[in-house]
Amino acid sequence: MSLYEKGKKGLSPAGLRYYENSSLAQTYKDIDKQIREVELLKEKNDKKYESLIKRMSKRKGGKVK
Repeated sequence: MSLYEKGKKGLSPAGLRYYENSSLAQTYKDIDKQIREVELLKEKNDKKYESLIKRMSKRKGGKVK
C-alpha cells in the first residue's frame, strides 16, 4: 500500500477532502512516484546484468546463487 493510500485510511469524508488537498498528500504522492521509478530501474538493471553475472560466476568456477 502506498504512503498516500495509508494516509487516507480511516478518514471521514470531510477529513478525506482536507487530506487530498494538503501538502502532505502531495508529498506522499511524489515519494510514491519516486519509489515506483526506482523499483522499475532496479528491475531493468537486474535483467540487464543477470546474464553477465551468470557468465562471470561460471568463469571463476563458482556456483550461481
